[in-house]
Amino acid sequence: MHVCVVKDGQYVYMAHLLAIDKNLPVRDVLETRRIPEWDHIVTPMRADEWDRLLSEHPDRRYHTYLVKGLREGFRIGFSYESSRCLGAGSNMKSALERPAVIDQFVSAELAAKRILGPVEPDIASLINVNWFGLVPKGHVPDKWRLIVDLSFPQGGSVNDGVNSELCSLPQWPKAEFTICKLLVNQ
Repeated sequence: MHVCVVKDGQYVYMAHLLAIDKNLPVRDVLETRRIPEWDHIVTPMRADEWDRLLSEHPDRRYHTYLVKGLREGFRIGFSYESSRCLGAGSNMKSALERPAVIDQFVSAELAAKRILGPVEPDIASLINVNWFGLVPKGHVPDKWRLIVDLSFPQGGSVNDGVNSELCSLPQWPKAEFTICKLLVNQ
Protein backbone atom coordinates (compact mmCIF):
# COMPACT_ATOMS: atom_id res chain seq x y z
CA MET A 1 0.00 0.00 0.00
CA HIS A 2 1.32 3.43 -0.91
CA VAL A 3 1.39 6.07 1.79
CA CYS A 4 0.54 9.57 0.70
CA VAL A 5 1.75 12.34 2.97
CA VAL A 6 -0.92 14.95 3.64
CA LYS A 7 -0.32 18.10 5.65
CA ASP A 8 -3.19 20.43 6.52
CA GLY A 9 -5.43 18.60 4.04
CA GLN A 10 -3.00 19.14 1.13
CA TYR A 11 -0.64 16.71 -0.59
CA VAL A 12 2.90 17.77 0.29
CA TYR A 13 4.12 17.33 -3.29
CA MET A 14 1.62 19.85 -4.71
CA ALA A 15 4.16 22.66 -4.21
CA HIS A 16 6.53 20.74 -6.49
CA LEU A 17 3.82 20.13 -9.11
CA LEU A 18 2.86 23.80 -9.11
CA ALA A 19 6.51 24.84 -9.41
CA ILE A 20 6.91 22.51 -12.40
CA ASP A 21 3.73 23.94 -13.90
CA LYS A 22 5.33 27.40 -13.95
CA ASN A 23 7.84 26.22 -16.59
CA LEU A 24 6.11 27.15 -19.81
CA PRO A 25 5.93 24.80 -22.78
CA VAL A 26 7.10 25.96 -26.20
CA ARG A 27 3.61 26.95 -27.31
CA ASP A 28 3.35 29.47 -24.45
CA VAL A 29 6.86 30.87 -24.91
CA LEU A 30 6.36 31.54 -28.60
CA GLU A 31 3.51 34.02 -28.28
CA THR A 32 3.88 35.21 -31.85
CA ARG A 33 3.65 31.73 -33.36
CA ARG A 34 0.48 29.69 -33.26
CA ILE A 35 0.86 26.03 -33.99
CA PRO A 36 -2.77 24.82 -34.02
CA GLU A 37 -1.81 21.13 -34.05
CA TRP A 38 -0.35 21.55 -30.54
CA ASP A 39 -3.69 22.67 -29.14
CA HIS A 40 -5.34 19.25 -29.46
CA ILE A 41 -4.31 16.94 -26.65
CA VAL A 42 -5.34 13.34 -27.27
CA THR A 43 -5.48 10.96 -24.33
CA PRO A 44 -7.57 7.89 -23.58
CA MET A 45 -8.10 9.31 -20.10
CA ARG A 46 -11.39 11.23 -20.11
CA ALA A 47 -10.87 14.52 -18.29
CA ASP A 48 -14.58 15.05 -17.62
CA GLU A 49 -14.80 11.67 -15.91
CA TRP A 50 -11.71 12.38 -13.79
CA ASP A 51 -13.22 15.79 -12.95
CA ARG A 52 -16.40 14.09 -11.75
CA LEU A 53 -14.55 11.40 -9.78
CA LEU A 54 -12.27 13.95 -8.10
CA SER A 55 -15.07 16.41 -7.29
CA GLU A 56 -15.02 15.43 -3.59
CA HIS A 57 -11.23 15.22 -3.35
CA PRO A 58 -10.01 17.13 -0.28
CA ASP A 59 -7.05 18.72 -2.09
CA ARG A 60 -8.61 21.11 -4.62
CA ARG A 61 -5.21 22.06 -6.04
CA TYR A 62 -4.54 18.41 -6.88
CA HIS A 63 -7.97 18.06 -8.48
CA THR A 64 -7.45 21.19 -10.59
CA TYR A 65 -3.88 20.27 -11.55
CA LEU A 66 -4.80 16.75 -12.65
CA VAL A 67 -7.88 17.70 -14.68
CA LYS A 68 -6.14 20.69 -16.30
CA GLY A 69 -3.20 18.46 -17.23
CA LEU A 70 -5.50 15.91 -18.84
CA ARG A 71 -7.20 18.65 -20.86
CA GLU A 72 -4.18 20.78 -21.80
CA GLY A 73 -1.17 18.52 -21.33
CA PHE A 74 1.21 18.20 -18.39
CA ARG A 75 4.35 20.26 -18.16
CA ILE A 76 7.43 18.20 -17.36
CA GLY A 77 9.35 20.96 -15.62
CA PHE A 78 11.69 21.67 -18.51
CA SER A 79 13.64 24.92 -18.24
CA TYR A 80 14.92 26.46 -21.47
CA GLU A 81 17.68 28.15 -19.49
CA SER A 82 19.03 24.81 -18.21
CA SER A 83 19.50 22.84 -21.44
CA ARG A 84 20.24 23.67 -25.06
CA CYS A 85 18.53 20.40 -26.02
CA LEU A 86 20.65 18.87 -28.72
CA GLY A 87 18.46 16.63 -30.85
CA ALA A 88 19.49 13.05 -31.51
CA GLY A 89 21.41 12.61 -34.74
CA SER A 90 20.20 9.04 -35.09
CA ASN A 91 18.42 6.30 -33.17
CA MET A 92 19.72 3.56 -30.90
CA LYS A 93 21.17 0.46 -32.51
CA SER A 94 18.04 -1.57 -31.64
CA ALA A 95 15.87 0.86 -33.64
CA LEU A 96 18.29 0.99 -36.58
CA GLU A 97 18.18 -2.81 -36.77
CA ARG A 98 14.35 -2.81 -36.97
CA PRO A 99 13.23 0.27 -38.96
CA ALA A 100 9.90 -1.35 -39.89
CA VAL A 101 8.99 -1.66 -36.19
CA ILE A 102 9.77 2.05 -35.64
CA ASP A 103 7.74 2.99 -38.75
CA GLN A 104 4.81 0.96 -37.39
CA PHE A 105 4.98 2.70 -33.98
CA VAL A 106 5.21 6.16 -35.55
CA SER A 107 2.34 5.45 -37.96
CA ALA A 108 0.10 4.19 -35.17
CA GLU A 109 0.89 7.19 -32.92
CA LEU A 110 0.30 9.65 -35.79
CA ALA A 111 -3.03 7.99 -36.58
CA ALA A 112 -4.05 8.24 -32.92
CA LYS A 113 -2.90 11.91 -32.86
CA ARG A 114 -0.62 11.28 -29.88
CA ILE A 115 2.38 12.68 -31.76
CA LEU A 116 2.79 15.57 -34.16
CA GLY A 117 4.18 15.27 -37.65
CA PRO A 118 5.28 15.73 -40.26
CA VAL A 119 5.99 19.40 -39.53
CA GLU A 120 7.08 22.37 -41.61
CA PRO A 121 10.83 23.18 -41.49
CA ASP A 122 10.30 26.43 -39.53
CA ILE A 123 8.41 24.52 -36.83
CA ALA A 124 10.88 21.62 -36.86
CA SER A 125 13.54 23.91 -35.38
CA LEU A 126 11.33 24.28 -32.27
CA ILE A 127 11.05 20.54 -31.65
CA ASN A 128 13.59 18.33 -29.95
CA VAL A 129 13.82 14.88 -31.50
CA ASN A 130 14.89 12.23 -29.03
CA TRP A 131 16.68 8.94 -29.45
CA PHE A 132 14.40 5.95 -30.16
CA GLY A 133 15.19 2.41 -29.17
CA LEU A 134 13.40 -0.93 -28.91
CA VAL A 135 13.33 -3.56 -26.19
CA PRO A 136 11.58 -6.94 -26.39
CA LYS A 137 8.09 -6.89 -24.90
CA GLY A 138 8.02 -9.39 -22.04
CA HIS A 139 7.60 -12.98 -23.14
CA VAL A 140 5.79 -12.12 -26.38
CA PRO A 141 7.82 -13.14 -29.44
CA ASP A 142 8.41 -10.44 -32.09
CA LYS A 143 6.72 -7.71 -30.02
CA TRP A 144 8.63 -4.59 -29.06
CA ARG A 145 8.34 -1.71 -26.64
CA LEU A 146 9.40 1.70 -27.92
CA ILE A 147 11.89 3.55 -25.74
CA VAL A 148 12.32 7.32 -26.07
CA ASP A 149 15.49 8.34 -24.27
CA LEU A 150 15.06 11.79 -22.73
CA SER A 151 18.54 11.54 -21.16
CA PHE A 152 20.42 11.62 -24.47
CA PRO A 153 22.65 13.33 -25.45
CA GLN A 154 24.34 13.88 -22.10
CA GLY A 155 24.63 17.60 -21.39
CA GLY A 156 22.03 18.54 -24.01
CA SER A 157 19.04 16.34 -23.19
CA VAL A 158 15.48 17.06 -22.12
CA ASN A 159 16.28 15.61 -18.69
CA ASP A 160 19.22 18.03 -18.36
CA GLY A 161 16.64 20.83 -18.47
CA VAL A 162 14.43 19.33 -15.74
CA ASN A 163 15.00 20.28 -12.11
CA SER A 164 15.82 16.97 -10.41
CA GLU A 165 14.92 18.40 -6.98
CA LEU A 166 11.33 18.87 -8.15
CA CYS A 167 11.08 15.70 -10.19
CA SER A 168 12.83 12.91 -8.29
CA LEU A 169 10.67 9.79 -8.29
CA PRO A 170 10.61 8.86 -4.58
CA GLN A 171 8.39 11.84 -3.69
CA TRP A 172 5.66 11.16 -6.27
CA PRO A 173 2.69 8.92 -5.55
CA LYS A 174 1.91 6.20 -8.05
CA ALA A 175 -1.12 6.49 -10.32
CA GLU A 176 -2.50 3.35 -8.68
CA PHE A 177 -2.75 5.28 -5.40
CA THR A 178 -5.03 7.93 -6.92
CA ILE A 179 -7.12 5.33 -8.74
CA CYS A 180 -7.40 3.20 -5.60
CA LYS A 181 -8.49 6.22 -3.55
CA LEU A 182 -11.11 7.08 -6.18
CA LEU A 183 -12.50 3.53 -6.16
CA VAL A 184 -12.59 3.34 -2.35
CA ASN A 185 -14.40 6.68 -2.10
CA GLN A 186 -17.17 5.78 -4.61
